[in-house]
Amino acid sequence: MSAERMRHEVAGSETSNTPKMRFVGLAFLVVVIGLASWFWFKGGHAKPSMACVNREAILKLPQFKETAPAKTKDLLQEMNKTAAYLAWQHHYSVILDKKVVVSGVEDITPEMQSLLLSNKPLPSFPAPKVSSFVGTLDHNALITLPAFRDVQSRYSSLFLNSKLEFEKKSENLPPEQKQQLKSLYETELNAYRKKFISPLFDHLERMIKQVALEKNLLCVISQDDVLFGGTNITPDVIKKVETNGL
Repeated sequence: MSAERMRHEVAGSETSNTPKMRFVGLAFLVVVIGLASWFWFKGGHAKPSMACVNREAILKLPQFKETAPAKTKDLLQEMNKTAAYLAWQHHYSVILDKKVVVSGVEDITPEMQSLLLSNKPLPSFPAPKVSSFVGTLDHNALITLPAFRDVQSRYSSLFLNSKLEFEKKSENLPPEQKQQLKSLYETELNAYRKKFISPLFDHLERMIKQVALEKNLLCVISQDDVLFGGTNITPDVIKKVETNGL
């Protein structure tokens, strides 16, 4: 996901009634300086053994579709435990959601589906080795930072006021003038994003890169896109933000 698209996700959609602070992805940071250069600078770290699972397909299994919402958390934990078991069995150090994988990573979705559909308890297994070269970020923790709360609050007010004004002023306008008025409000919202949201993410991006370099990471992706493995660098990023500010 590009940084620009992510900025728009955070600001919210102009067509949404309740724009939300959505820090989606963070896969935009995949590889800080490019894999070839990284290996050259860092002395050639061995690429961690990776696999991927189509999480969407797993969530369509009968037990997920038929389970009451209160028990969904238990099923998700079972899914992650199954991922850990497969990681131990096949010596994977990282298992990703297939949606963030382009190519070159083994898809073990059928094997996970088979295990979950069997409804048999997993055999005991030791904790598999976790790769220290893949970083993960918890976007839910990052969006609680004051800078994000402030910019979301201001944007929400601007969006809702613009929406109300547009509805009032455009009520009796012909379609062409209504579209022109809508464009004016959209321009105002885009200007806000460019002035306040883009610099915020540019600075945050630099801090994530700094942490990634300090920890010799190959890549950093959203924690939501990792079923097993990875090093959570969220506390380190938050600490750097608190120290240096946004």
